[in-house]
Amino acid sequence: MPIIDQNGIRKRAQHLEKDKVLNGIDFVLISLTPPIHPTKANLQVLFFNENNIENLTKTDFIISGGNKILGGPGNDQVKVTAIGQKIQNSLNTTVEPIGDYSTYTLNINNKNIDPIFNEIKFKFRPGCFNINCAPDWQIASKPEIEPEIDYLAKDFDSFKHTLVNAMAKRIPGWLPTSEADLDVVLLELFSAVADELSDYQDRVMNEAYIDTARKRVSLARHARLMDYFIYQGNQSQTFVAIEIDGPDEEFKLKVGKKDGFKFYTEGNVNVQEFITKEDDEDDKEEDDGKDHFHSLFKSVNNIDLYTWDDTIPSLAAGDTTADLYFENSIDAQNFIYHINEGEVRYLLIEEKINPETGKESESDPNHRQLLKLLGNGNGAKKIIDPLNNSKNIVRVFWEDQDKLQFNYCFTIKCNSQRIEKVSLFYGNILPIFQGHLVKNVFVDKKQPLLDKNYVPFERTNRGNVNCELSFSPLLYKNTSVGGSNVSTESTLQVFVKGKTNEKKTKWNKVPDLIHSGGNDNVFVVETDENSKSIIRFGDGVNGNVIQEDDEVTCYYQVGKGTDGNIGADKLIEFGLTEFDKRKSDGKIKKCWNPFNVTNGKDIESREEIIRKAPEVYRTKQLRAITLNDYINVVEKISGVSKAFAKYMWTGSWRTVQITVDPVGKTSLDSDLLKSIKTSLDAVKLIGEDYEIRPPEYVPLEIHVRFCVISDFWTNDIKKKVEEEFSDGYTHDGRMGFFNPDLWTFGQELRASQIIGRIQSVKGVDYVIDIQINRWNQTTPWDNGIIKVKPNEIIKVKNNPSQMEDGLIDFKAEGGRQ
Repeated sequence: MPIIDQNGIRKRAQHLEKDKVLNGIDFVLISLTPPIHPTKANLQVLFFNENNIENLTKTDFIISGGNKILGGPGNDQVKVTAIGQKIQNSLNTTVEPIGDYSTYTLNINNKNIDPIFNEIKFKFRPGCFNINCAPDWQIASKPEIEPEIDYLAKDFDSFKHTLVNAMAKRIPGWLPTSEADLDVVLLELFSAVADELSDYQDRVMNEAYIDTARKRVSLARHARLMDYFIYQGNQSQTFVAIEIDGPDEEFKLKVGKKDGFKFYTEGNVNVQEFITKEDDEDDKEEDDGKDHFHSLFKSVNNIDLYTWDDTIPSLAAGDTTADLYFENSIDAQNFIYHINEGEVRYLLIEEKINPETGKESESDPNHRQLLKLLGNGNGAKKIIDPLNNSKNIVRVFWEDQDKLQFNYCFTIKCNSQRIEKVSLFYGNILPIFQGHLVKNVFVDKKQPLLDKNYVPFERTNRGNVNCELSFSPLLYKNTSVGGSNVSTESTLQVFVKGKTNEKKTKWNKVPDLIHSGGNDNVFVVETDENSKSIIRFGDGVNGNVIQEDDEVTCYYQVGKGTDGNIGADKLIEFGLTEFDKRKSDGKIKKCWNPFNVTNGKDIESREEIIRKAPEVYRTKQLRAITLNDYINVVEKISGVSKAFAKYMWTGSWRTVQITVDPVGKTSLDSDLLKSIKTSLDAVKLIGEDYEIRPPEYVPLEIHVRFCVISDFWTNDIKKKVEEEFSDGYTHDGRMGFFNPDLWTFGQELRASQIIGRIQSVKGVDYVIDIQINRWNQTTPWDNGIIKVKPNEIIKVKNNPSQMEDGLIDFKAEGGRQ
């Protein structure tokens, strides 16, 4: 059917009247006569103008069409039987017989009628209000015979079986006679491809749900939707002590991004490797990918305790200070300078000789401790002995949380022989991390690859760049195990340099690119189940895009977390870069790791992720509404032992008063206060204030009388009992009865607890009497229970110079005097 332009039709009809000769049919009107039981029809034809209408005869009018009653000139066919009088531009015609309900066509065959307007369709009895009553849709053709499809075919064998059956139906008599036949080979190739596609479809559907996902990247993305960051394991880390030889001058170890200063395990046969790097906690300078240096000093190799003419031959458990002796005053002054400048941050105290036997081979390997010195210039100061005017003494101070856990002897008498340096301090302490330093440089595939470390990056259809790291597995830093709402931090560092900007720019790692803008220099790193890691950069909308001339440099460490878990004193060999070998000249004398390395961990398994991720929202509440919410938030902070919260009305609004019990101390330092405020600001209700307070300590006054067995010396047993009830540690490393870490908010004291601890001392017969009361309380003595409020903590320091901090005294009776 031709396409009609209605504007063109109107213009052509207007030209007919101007022509004065041609005419055309405009429309027709149908009327049946008589109205009841009609026998004929009146067909009024309207023309565009009056040109040559009177010259038309009935033979010029031809009717065609019809289903039951056909149009035409024959008998019993629909035709024009008479022409009536012309009325202006219309002409009445009589049509007999009346047609059916179908569509008819009136055609005027005359030279004066324009061919475009010489016919028109009409109906005698319209069954619909349209000339063409045919449906808009077309009748479909006969369906083809579709092949039988076995939807249960999912593997190679079932696909091959289906194809063999299909071939047998299409080619009668065909049989798979030999596997070497071309047709059988083609069938097997198609079956193999179908098997791979079927497996791919199944895997795609499986990855859409966390319960069925098999790929680690899919599990990580599903878990991240629930604020759960999967655990990627972490590298092991420890400290190593180093002794250097030669003159007392500063020796700098170069820690390069490519080689570094490496320590190897005992015998140098293990593949485990440890490297030194900057301490992230204290290093305020941003890592720029350049080499760093560690400073070592001969004067801090093995430092002895200044005993003040043997008046202080030992340090007691709980001490946080010591007086160290140096060979000369210059070494002492330099040591203070190194501490205040942050070059010496830690001290290692280590028992070298058994103080009971005097033998080095029988020293206790557990009597070692790492002491973190105080910062801000408070870690050391110079001391002078006025008796001999010695200026070689330095008093050092370390943090309360590192208070000594054992008694350390430095000078003893064994078999009438004076033995010195039973224990020693070491200052050349380096933090080390297990892992092998590697480097990758990613460039566009059009740029030349300069060496084996250069790898072309891949650009996706969206315009973003993906970089697959050449070495694996990528090591991650130490993070909490499973369920953390903090993203795991890898050892990867990324720097981007372009031709227009020769300076390398450090890009930051983010969990995802959704919240990043088009100008943010960020990237995402994902590690799959095969330990392959891929770096994803942005597309200019979410995250900045990598240009074609950019050079992406990656420094990272590879290794398996648990490979670094080794025992103490195993890192006794080391490797130096060529730079350090030239500079050292045999200065490094010895190195060892004082402690067991146990903090290397493997990645979180698929089963653990599936079990934990859907439930993380139940365990990690990111808001504080009730008092218990505030308590839970504070108690999760490192350094907090216990917390208590209550509402307090200030006169204008409600305030949450939070009392905090710190670990190992009775006061809140500035760092702990800052951590608490940061955590509470993120979860507290808008408009609700909070106030952080230290605990309200309750000093006690306790008097105890007990009886000693007759076979034991009374004074010896009394000293042991006093040691058991100290606020520090006993000689064998146990916490004293009133150690602050054993007491918390609302914890009451019963006389039976004191009796039980006393009678655990060998030599005590029985307890005669106990008197307990609050300090300076005028009420009668309480011989049973001391109850405290929810925000109060019992404190008994038993310091004669500070009796207001609590007192407990013992009166021993019986025994040997």
